[in-house]
Amino acid sequence: MIKNALNIIAFNLNQYLKNKFKLTEDHVIVSNLVTLDGSIPKNIQNKIIISLVNIEQESIISNVGFTQYNNTLENNLPLHINLNVLISSNFENYEEGLHFISNTIIFFNNNPVYTKQNQPDYFESFEKLSIELFKTTIQETSQIWSSIGVKHSPSVLYKIRLL
Repeated sequence: MIKNALNIIAFNLNQYLKNKFKLTEDHVIVSNLVTLDGSIPKNIQNKIIISLVNIEQESIISNVGFTQYNNTLENNLPLHINLNVLISSNFENYEEGLHFISNTIIFFNNNPVYTKQNQPDYFESFEKLSIELFKTTIQETSQIWSSIGVKHSPSVLYKIRLL
C-alpha cells in the first residue's frame, strides 16, 4: 500500500518533469536521503527524492468499526492513514534544484488527487489518494533535517491521504 502510493507519486511527477523539460532520463526517485550506515546513496545525485518521514492514522475519518463474530471482534472498516513525505531536490547546481522543486510544487498543486480511474495499474489496496502541502515552521523543518542526519536542501513536505 505505501510502496504503491509513493510509486504513483514518483511516476506521475517524473512523467511531468520529463515532458516539461524534454528529459530522457528519470529525475524522480523514492529513496532514503541517507543509508543505515550514514552514507549518502549514489543514486540520488541530481534527482528529486521522495522520502517517507512519518505514517499516521487519519483522525478526521473514523477508523473505528468492529463487529462481533464467533466471540471475537473483527474490524469491518478499512484503515485510513496519512503519509508525510519529504520531497527534496538534490542537485549539484543549486539553481537547477530550485527550478525542479518549484515545478514539483506546481505539479502537485495542479494534480492533488489520484483514483482508480486515472491510475488503474497502481490501486490495489486503496481507493484514492490525495496530496496536500504540509505546513511546517522553520524549527520543524530543521528538526526533520537534523533527524535524517543530512544537510538541508530545497524541499517541501506533503501529506498524502490514503482512503
